[in-house]
Amino acid sequence: MHSRLAKSPDGDRGARPAGDLLAPAPQSAAALFAGPKFGLPLVLMVIVAILFFVQPPISAIVRLPAEVRPSLSATLDIARSSFSASISHAIVGSGPATFLYEYLMHRSIALNATGFWGVRFSQGFSTISTLLVTLGVIGLLTLLFFFGLFVFTGFYGVASLGRRKSPAERVALISFVSFLFLFLSWFFYPANFTILLFTFLFAGMTLAALRSGGAMEGLEFSILKTPQRTFLSSLCIIILIVGVIVGIYWQGQKYLASVFHTIGVRSYSKNQNIDAAMKYVGLAVSLDQTRDTYWRTFAQLLSLRAQAVLSDKNLETAELQRRYQAVLQSLIQAGQRATQVNPRDPLNWRELASIYEDNIAIVGGADRFAVENYEKAAAFNPKNPAEYLNIAQAYVRGADMEQAQIARASQGKGTEVKKEDIAKLQEDLRGKLVKALENLQKAIELKSDYAPAYFLSSQVYERQGNRALAIQKTLETKNFNPLDTGVGYQLGLLYYFDNQTENARDEFVRVTGLNPDFANARYFLGLSYDRLGNKDKAIEQFERIQKLNPDNEEVKKILANLQAGKDALANIAPPGAAPQQRIETPEEEKGGESVEKLE
Repeated sequence: MHSRLAKSPDGDRGARPAGDLLAPAPQSAAALFAGPKFGLPLVLMVIVAILFFVQPPISAIVRLPAEVRPSLSATLDIARSSFSASISHAIVGSGPATFLYEYLMHRSIALNATGFWGVRFSQGFSTISTLLVTLGVIGLLTLLFFFGLFVFTGFYGVASLGRRKSPAERVALISFVSFLFLFLSWFFYPANFTILLFTFLFAGMTLAALRSGGAMEGLEFSILKTPQRTFLSSLCIIILIVGVIVGIYWQGQKYLASVFHTIGVRSYSKNQNIDAAMKYVGLAVSLDQTRDTYWRTFAQLLSLRAQAVLSDKNLETAELQRRYQAVLQSLIQAGQRATQVNPRDPLNWRELASIYEDNIAIVGGADRFAVENYEKAAAFNPKNPAEYLNIAQAYVRGADMEQAQIARASQGKGTEVKKEDIAKLQEDLRGKLVKALENLQKAIELKSDYAPAYFLSSQVYERQGNRALAIQKTLETKNFNPLDTGVGYQLGLLYYFDNQTENARDEFVRVTGLNPDFANARYFLGLSYDRLGNKDKAIEQFERIQKLNPDNEEVKKILANLQAGKDALANIAPPGAAPQQRIETPEEEKGGESVEKLE
């Protein structure tokens, strides 16, 4: 029998040579991976993977900047907690760009024992683990399926170009290997905009090279085949053109708003010009009303303007009230707008609550609104002890306001509070102090060494008149756990407030021995030495504090007073409040949230 080969219309060019009948079958997947085309790229990827998990010797010579991100186990724990909280989260995720809010809701309390307890992470360990939270199981599997299909197409497409000796082979190989490297980094590293951009860019270049080399078939579609198709295609093209123009205009507005916001913040930081800063930030708000960051900045600027109005001694009382009321109304509206734009971010509720807290002495019932909004912030950030400290501070400020009203009523001053209402005010005051202690206890349970919570607890005991009982209870707790520096710090404060200065000194010495960088404990240790007349020891403590916190102006003034032989708090308290009468600690707690705040 004879075998006949079909001929093409052009002659024998379409016939297959006899030698090709014995050509080997197409290469298998294993052969493709081991072939020379992919040999070097695969070797390089293996080396990179090894260096990722094994610390190379060069790391002892070249010090790269430290990168902080959640661990893989922590990210998976957040995903599990998110899935448990909502079935929809398990299926389709919490939504794009929402990892931050799931992190704040479900992160581990153990993180509060580290210096990153207040850091806000917008991504997890890697892009893939982050997408597990934001896209859910179905969304992530769908994404991986399409990328897996693309990888399969890329390998066989590049191999096909190699067999054809196509000029597009090199472009396809380089583009595909670059895509593969960037995509694999999604599994081990959080991707930024640049990585995402080049991942899809190289994917597109790979497809284009495979198409031009003939390794992929193209889909041809004629829009001129029929009049109906021509009309519909023209209509779609017009809609796309309009959409592109609108999109460019919309994104241009957002970009311009970002520029104006940056200019406004920088202008205030450099020149302290509130009017100029408000002009630019106001433009940012008008151009893009969907960014809660702009509304928060605008509210902070309005708060500064309100302070300027109150401090203007040239205004008559009526004019001052009119101006302040107008600014306060705009201030509250800006804070509320931020919570409406993004109700899931606790920063927005915290900003609105701080507006009411700052006006407790001016607006009736402001303490109630402050507590409500701080509680909403805590609902979205339940693992952060600072949220419960804020609630407690609002309760204490409200209690102080009622104490002032009681004092005025007892002296017969003013008509806004009658004497028969004093008992009710006293009951409300006691209730607020109890609520403050409950929230402070929550903060301490979340972070056992949270100095501001211990400091405010001592202030609440002082207001309740339970100093002796507080000392006894705190001493019992200290004996149970003598290595707890937070409890020791609170005991030292209670001794200091009770004028047991020697006991306070001894306790603060013990605490700073356990934690040499405990700046607030050193602050009161220095004051204790000053009370006991030991200026040299006091100077030594405040010099240590200045090294830990070089920007603290009060510490600089105290050092100047001590070096001049004066009392440590001379010209500081008064006119300011003495340390035992303050709500906030002298030294800011380290590790809290780093939020852009206008001062």
